[in-house]
Amino acid sequence: MILRIRKTGHMDYFLRFLIFFAIICSSNLGYAASLSSIRQADKLYKEGEYEKAVKEYNNILSANGDSANINFGKGCAEYKYGEYKKAQSSFVKALASEDKPAEAAANYNLGNSKYKLGKQKEEENDVSQAINLFKSALAYYKRAMELDANDKDARFNYEFINKELERLKKKQQNQQSQSQSQDQKDQKKDQQNQSSSSGTSGKQDQKQEEQEKQRQQSENEGQQEQEKQNAREKEKQQDENQKQNQPQESKEGGQEQGRGKEEKEKQEAGEEEQSNEKRDAREKEGNGSQGEPLKEMSKEEAEMLLEGLRQEEVRGELRDKAEKSSSGKPLKDW
Repeated sequence: MILRIRKTGHMDYFLRFLIFFAIICSSNLGYAASLSSIRQADKLYKEGEYEKAVKEYNNILSANGDSANINFGKGCAEYKYGEYKKAQSSFVKALASEDKPAEAAANYNLGNSKYKLGKQKEEENDVSQAINLFKSALAYYKRAMELDANDKDARFNYEFINKELERLKKKQQNQQSQSQSQDQKDQKKDQQNQSSSSGTSGKQDQKQEEQEKQRQQSENEGQQEQEKQNAREKEKQQDENQKQNQPQESKEGGQEQGRGKEEKEKQEAGEEEQSNEKRDAREKEGNGSQGEPLKEMSKEEAEMLLEGLRQEEVRGELRDKAEKSSSGKPLKDW
């Protein structure tokens, strides 16, 4: 729907009022000049030269001061030019008119301006602000109908924007529902991300713990291997030391064995010498007995013979022990 701006009829009334005022004040050339400017501004408006008409109205206001009627004309030109905020400001100033038809027209055009601003906010997706502007438009249409009960255009616009207001309210509810739903989705997603992040962090901690265990295990294995290596080296060193000591022990054992052999040889030589002496003695005795008759051995000689036999027996036992001792393993230096 295209809302109609109130200009025709009312503007003719304003022009008639201004012309009447100019005739009364004909002695004042400034007002005569203003009347000419008003006609020029109205002409530009009708020709669609809205920007030029706005400039002409501003010139009139600058020359003659503020005026509700001139602000009304200026607001109409600004509305047509698409400057709805400026038109709204001009129509508010036009409300100061003491003429009810002029005030009603200003309220009607304010309702239109509010509606246009509300549509702009809706296009900007600011539904809440659009709703407020539509409500304000309804208030101005209602005031226009109070001033002019026969204003059918104001009634039609009121009903139309009231429906638009209900549409916007439903749109706002849908947006709020969607926003809440989206917020819930975002919240759920954040929770999932946090859970996933926590799970990932837990996995990372577990992985780090496993890596630390592996590192400690590797260090322990390395330490055990080093201890084994040290033990092998120590054992090897002991073996080498033992091998170095074995020839010396054998040498000492050989020296000890050599000394035993020398003692044995000396003992055997002494025994052999004693045996030879005894043999010589017996031979002498034998030789003597051939020429002379055998004499009975005295007690002392018998004891000496027995003692010699016992010594020979003892020396034999000592010799056997010495042989057994020399045939054993070499002695070790403990």
